Amino acid sequence: MSHHLLEPFLVHIRIDGFEVPTALLVILLKTFIYSAICSSVALVYFELMYLATRYLYFRGFLKRYAPLDSTRHISIVFWSLMSAFLLPIFTAVTCQSGMERSFAFNPVSCCAHTLLYMAIHDVLFFYMHFSMHKFQSLHLVYKYVHAMHHDAVHLMNAYAIGYADFGDDLLTIGVPWAIWTLIAGSNWWNWMLPFSFMLSATYIGHSGYRSASPWFTLFNPLFLPIMLIVGKQALSPADHQVHHTYRRYNFGLFLRLLDKWHKTYKKSDKIAYDVHYWKKWVRVKENRESLANNKWEGGIKFEELAI
Repeated sequence: MSHHLLEPFLVHIRIDGFEVPTALLVILLKTFIYSAICSSVALVYFELMYLATRYLYFRGFLKRYAPLDSTRHISIVFWSLMSAFLLPIFTAVTCQSGMERSFAFNPVSCCAHTLLYMAIHDVLFFYMHFSMHKFQSLHLVYKYVHAMHHDAVHLMNAYAIGYADFGDDLLTIGVPWAIWTLIAGSNWWNWMLPFSFMLSATYIGHSGYRSASPWFTLFNPLFLPIMLIVGKQALSPADHQVHHTYRRYNFGLFLRLLDKWHKTYKKSDKIAYDVHYWKKWVRVKENRESLANNKWEGGIKFEELAI
């Protein structure tokens, strides 16, 4: 978007009696527009993954730890995604405005950068997440930043990843990715592919599906090589279900390492079942009511009832 085209419209804008520099308004406008575009693309990606995993689930290829809730919360998820994109895009627009981007693709470099990104983001995420849950002095931060995420995602689906307050993803996703934007350098793939892996991995982590399935490798080309390297140290959907059930365990984003070190890792004892099991389960009124009585389970729409 041309600075010269916008300048006549922006130079006369005053906020609280002060004229805001045109360049700053252009930067903020670019940041908002690019963030909105990226959030829309991510939202489409979530919907495609939701439809694809639902199809595989209905065909018996995937198992779930709970019945499938079809609630989308589109507007909440969109603004949550916006909060995740704003800081890194602002960083790129300001600190890297003159940088010439390279599109040279090197699979080894992409995997190496993704592993480095995972390590950095996992450390930052763990300690921010752990602190909000553990320290009484941060109770207000938990209440107004993170608590919403725990109110409505006990039955998980693709959109549970973004059911959060604006400040939650701004802090736990936006800040680490802004730091990564400065580290990744000029190569587009080394910057964006690790973030695409994060979106895919956290989608699966909140999906409620048993992750031990080769079908998930279809959703991101980095899944197979990264999982072969990380192995059993990767957090699973069952691990994250434990966090939403007990809230005192499994604070990591990608890995179990810091949880094991701080003795906050708890292995899930839940069993994943196929669609036939959950179809019978949701048809029992008492089962449905047992979930509806919980405040985070109001307004459930079970996909199994539509079969």
